[in-house]
Amino acid sequence: MKKTVEICFIIALVIEAASLVRLLAGENEYIDFGPAVAQAQKVQPAVTGYKTLVVMRGALTSPLVITKVSVGNKALLPGSPPGKRAANQIFDGRPFQAGEGWFSRMTIHIKNRTDKTVEWVNLDLLFPKPASGTWGLLAIKSIQLGRVPDADVPVFRGVDGAPVHFPPSLKPLDLRPGQEVIVHVSHYMDSIRRMVGRIMPLAAVARIRIDIASCYFNDGMRWNLGVYSVLDKSHPGKMKKLPSGYFPGNLHQSRSPSG
Repeated sequence: MKKTVEICFIIALVIEAASLVRLLAGENEYIDFGPAVAQAQKVQPAVTGYKTLVVMRGALTSPLVITKVSVGNKALLPGSPPGKRAANQIFDGRPFQAGEGWFSRMTIHIKNRTDKTVEWVNLDLLFPKPASGTWGLLAIKSIQLGRVPDADVPVFRGVDGAPVHFPPSLKPLDLRPGQEVIVHVSHYMDSIRRMVGRIMPLAAVARIRIDIASCYFNDGMRWNLGVYSVLDKSHPGKMKKLPSGYFPGNLHQSRSPSG
């Protein structure tokens, strides 16, 4: 079991490094061109109808939390208990009515729960296989906010083994403790159209899952796959995992949307 976890962790780091390399090349998308293609081509556009949002809340020790997702004038507050539906309220994982282009009107609020400043965030929008009844993967749109600290650059290397260098135009996110950043999906619609449009009409998208994949802090600490790690001074260019359960802040802090 331990070896399996370590292998999964290594694979995740490789995927993350590849994502950063694609980011520098202007590409930050993943598409599954498997059997879903033939299935998706049979899907007819559903301009109006029921849509579903699923927000991954992460573990207790997650440094970032999604506090709110808005779709036009409707709002989803992750973690809110199901009950009587209030006006314009969306419940996590429950269908709601929306029209064409619904997710282009989506905004995502991300809060820093830690006592450190976050410099870079990787947010994933997952588009599942249509008409499958499951959350089987179709495509991922990765949205990167900010800049990985220069101290971490040697950790990432391209296919030629050279360190990945980030352009000066990328500025740190500078998301300080307790602060929130708002992501407007409309700013990323061109790349979403190119990605999802290869598989199915955008009007056929009826479900989206939102997940915070990883982040970097201004002191070089990294959080990825639920694990915090720091630069290993004894092995330049490598990271050292921190103990399980570590959290850079007060774990008793509320994780509610208002907390």
